[in-house]
Amino acid sequence: MKCYYDLLEVPKDASAEQIKKSYRRLALQWHPDKNPDKAAECTAYFTLLQQAYEVLSDPDERRWLQGFYAVYRDVFDQLAVEELDFISDPGKNQFPTFGYSHSDYDTVS
Repeated sequence: MKCYYDLLEVPKDASAEQIKKSYRRLALQWHPDKNPDKAAECTAYFTLLQQAYEVLSDPDERRWLQGFYAVYRDVFDQLAVEELDFISDPGKNQFPTFGYSHSDYDTVS
């Protein structure tokens, strides 16, 4: 799922007026009545636009969303670094075996 800011095509520091203007533009573009040949696709996307606008136009909801990203941004950035480090070293893909039910305890890593 896309970020609400990306859905509304606005920067994260957008003003309430910028959010409203972008929402109206995109709502007209994606409204199902304006696109009867792609009604199902437009209905789904229009619903996402409405959800994004509901959150970003409400100062309390927007503050909560920004707080969520502030808390987890560092965690996700660190996970991305560790994942890239892991996949760049082919030797790290070698996991120790747990053995089998008949394996001797001393041979299991």
